[in-house]
Amino acid sequence: MSNDKKYDLLLDLAKLIKKYGFAAFNDLSADLSSPSFKNNFSELLFKIAKTAEETGFKKSKPAKRKQVPRSFRSSLLQIQEEQPEKGKLLLKLFDDLSSKKYLPTLRDIKNFIDDNGLQALNVKSRKNAIIPFVKQFIALETSDIEKIINDIRPFTESDDRSLGGWSDIILKRKPKNSEEQKPLKHVGSNSDE
Repeated sequence: MSNDKKYDLLLDLAKLIKKYGFAAFNDLSADLSSPSFKNNFSELLFKIAKTAEETGFKKSKPAKRKQVPRSFRSSLLQIQEEQPEKGKLLLKLFDDLSSKKYLPTLRDIKNFIDDNGLQALNVKSRKNAIIPFVKQFIALETSDIEKIINDIRPFTESDDRSLGGWSDIILKRKPKNSEEQKPLKHVGSNSDE
């Protein structure tokens, strides 16, 4: 055994101090000074090594690093290289879904799937639905993709379903990005402006 391996073994033993504590290490150190314990310990290590060798025990190989899966978007870029029209449509769909320009909620995606006869998704978040949703379009012809995508209505401020959006509707205010703000009526005011 090379010195490097011996030192690595000792280092691994030293790491066990957290598990067994200082007292166990002090006791072992005292026992190792005894000649009879040294012999028994040496014999035990020899038997362990021999048994491991006979049973075919081998040092585990370091796990191979999995190749980092390329991003889904890059696979769409590859499709665009091979089929420019189809790839362009798929990339636009993916990017617009990612930016929430299209189908801003999971419910919107699921409703769209139901309305267009696409395969239902078993996901719990919108983020996890985007890739499987777009994957369904890859096998389709470019003309079919175009027809389906044309049915997707872009999300606008008037579609805002947030609490702020609902309060604007209830209070009949214009959206925040509107240039004109309609003055709010005061409660109890009799004017019908």
